[in-house]
Amino acid sequence: MTMKVSDLLVIGSIGSLVLCNCDSTVSGRMGSPASALEDLSSGAVNVAGSSGAASNGAGGSASGLGGSAGSSGSGNTCPDITTSCIAASSSEPLPGRPIVSEPVTGTVAQERVTVGDIYDRFKASCEKSCHISGGSGDAWVPTLETFATDKTHIQDAINRISSERTDFVMPPLRPASQRKNPGVDRLLQMLEEWVEAGTLPEGYLREVPLEPGDLDQYRYTAKVRQAFSNIGNCIPTPELVGCANDGRAQELDQMFERITSFADLPKRLEDTDMISFDSAVLAPQGVLGFAPTYTLFSDHAKKMRHVRVPRGTSIQYDPAIQDFVIPPNTRFYKTFLKAVTDESGGHTYRKIETRIIISRPDKVEAGQAIPTAVFGSYLWSLDESRAELIEEPYNDGRPFKDTILEYVTDEKKAREELGASFDPNARDGVIAASQVVLEGPLANNRLTRHYAVPGSDRCVQCHMGSSNGSFI
Repeated sequence: MTMKVSDLLVIGSIGSLVLCNCDSTVSGRMGSPASALEDLSSGAVNVAGSSGAASNGAGGSASGLGGSAGSSGSGNTCPDITTSCIAASSSEPLPGRPIVSEPVTGTVAQERVTVGDIYDRFKASCEKSCHISGGSGDAWVPTLETFATDKTHIQDAINRISSERTDFVMPPLRPASQRKNPGVDRLLQMLEEWVEAGTLPEGYLREVPLEPGDLDQYRYTAKVRQAFSNIGNCIPTPELVGCANDGRAQELDQMFERITSFADLPKRLEDTDMISFDSAVLAPQGVLGFAPTYTLFSDHAKKMRHVRVPRGTSIQYDPAIQDFVIPPNTRFYKTFLKAVTDESGGHTYRKIETRIIISRPDKVEAGQAIPTAVFGSYLWSLDESRAELIEEPYNDGRPFKDTILEYVTDEKKAREELGASFDPNARDGVIAASQVVLEGPLANNRLTRHYAVPGSDRCVQCHMGSSNGSFI
């Protein structure tokens, strides 16, 4: 039995696997579930041929399903999405917050940076061995209250962080021009902007230019937003999968093939395969949603999963090992969402982070499997219009460490009863996602919860020993 799948769509929650394949064949029946993929369900495999007819998964085959993005076929065009992406029927609806359904206007957005944001960044970057209570020497150990009023130390911090003198610079030993620490660089930028704005106790506002994609990249109509689920908002037909002729999918395949380390990852999610969460937009680029039958518990977080298999390769099922063989540079995306009561009082889901794994085969040294996959996590802004790569390093400089943030569980109550201020135009993912004004009252009224984005060491601990040797 051979299973070849390109541009894979797996929907485990509806009782069977639907494999939409642009350039390969599928035959045979699924064997045992693969635990490395969180137990993708087994069952009948239905394959739609190029004519749109279904072939029996128990022995049939089909090929040429709908063409491919940038393929050599002449005149490839995408079909009408109103008839080519069928409304999803899922037992796990995940309607999006209405804040992300309104179109963005203008060329700049306002970002609010509170003193609490700056203080949190200071603690994350500097509170290691020196700037803590009982630490070494006479280091400055501010509280949030003293941090907001101690202008002398704020200016001193700017001078030290930006210094080229190794006997004066902070963090010590390495001149500012040679520093490779995005977290400290971000702290310096925030301090300088705060001082320029007058070191006001309420923080400051800054303008962030909008790029063309920012205007509608992750904005959805109410119909699309309300239709989101763990398997997407609609199920694409085979003719829709990979039908785009703009060459974007091939360019991304080439880009991801060149990536060799975390440092090479795109800084923003929109520069990856995840240009949208609308299935009708993703499918023409060969990006498809899937849902396993058995999922891992993640503190009640819900998940959306997507996969992109590089053109010319395929995921195969090997019955000998009862597992999937995943081609190098296959991209897996998992977006984590938390349930909230939004500002309109609706029960919806807020995107917190989107994780990426560029699958690569493990290498074996002295009998030990060493992961070579590249992975990271993108943190969503408060208004879910932008997601940025988390780069805050560990103390030894390796990316990336745990990120702890708070999110508001009842946005309507927080605004109406406590006067909490949410900035719908916040653009910076790390700042805005963890930005909560009136933190004390919100926490005291049990309107916030913590969320932890795991650092790279935790990722390796979970994924090492992958049964198929691909980090998946």
